[in-house]
Amino acid sequence: MASFTKRGTKGRAVVSYRGKRYSATLATKTEAKERASRKEQALKSYASGDMGRFKSVGDAFMRYAREVSLAKHFLPASIKSFEHL
Repeated sequence: MASFTKRGTKGRAVVSYRGKRYSATLATKTEAKERASRKEQALKSYASGDMGRFKSVGDAFMRYAREVSLAKHFLPASIKSFEHL
């Protein structure tokens, strides 16, 4: 659950989740509300096990090999070295 306060000209958001508090101070109260909403969503998705597209370090290496290394002109053999991970 999030709470919002105005601190001078800035906005502050505090998100409480499972006994821990996460806070951020931003330029406006509206930005603080948006940040709090994103943080709550991230905490809930992390708790449910849906942590994003990568499931392992090997998956991250394969994505790197497909997307980044091709732009760096690596040889196709170096991409194949990631496939066993």
